Amino acid sequence: VVRPDSYGTLFNRCLAYEALKKHDLAQQDCNRMVELNANDPLAYARRAMFLDIKGDHAGAQADLDKALALKPDAIETLFQRARHYKAVKDYPHAIADFTAVLAKNPKAFGALIERLDAAIESGDFTRAIADGETAVAQQPNSPVAHNNACWARATGNRDLDKALSECERALALNPKSAPSIDSRAFVKFRQGKFAEALKDYEAAIKLDPKQAASLYMRGITKLRLGDKAGGEADITAAKALEPDVGERYAKWGVTP
Repeated sequence: VVRPDSYGTLFNRCLAYEALKKHDLAQQDCNRMVELNANDPLAYARRAMFLDIKGDHAGAQADLDKALALKPDAIETLFQRARHYKAVKDYPHAIADFTAVLAKNPKAFGALIERLDAAIESGDFTRAIADGETAVAQQPNSPVAHNNACWARATGNRDLDKALSECERALALNPKSAPSIDSRAFVKFRQGKFAEALKDYEAAIKLDPKQAASLYMRGITKLRLGDKAGGEADITAAKALEPDVGERYAKWGVTP
């Protein structure tokens, strides 16, 4: 006989609700799991995921801290907390947790790429570039590794020829990758090759029309080429999709 309020039933039903994207119901089951077993780190970690989805980041933080207090060596929960920190733009703590994950598992490619991205957002381009080199060394045939190695240099405006070669390698491995085309466009923008950059931004947007970053930078590129109306239209459209997209690029020295 299956008891509807048993821990196992609640756990399995939570997974089912998660698959159906019924996050409120999933959280309710997680709440009951915590009530039934307040010393189970998994219950707190799963509830934290739904709290983050709902925007209760403080609640998610508390649950993740509790889960790790109960089981400090839980690498999956440590990775989850790192991504939580990154989502709320607490980059120093995100980098610290990603670093802890990598200390436990140096081959954790996902954590390496996430740390690279957090380093870029925090302005630590030296770390980001080093992580890109590590990613390429670990997975030399990964377009993701090469694209991130390119992006780290492009955002930091460093060694642009090397950045371009990394982007070209990423696109050789995956020619239809909108992120890699966008990265190459940014390298060309940095190099002052605005016509070539515009061509790449057009291609990236064709593949991913709702990518705010590509739209924003296409707008900036159009402005550099003298197309004021077209540039301003793209920038407005980009900000409608992602209001702070301009702030991100301003950090990297790119403004209209």
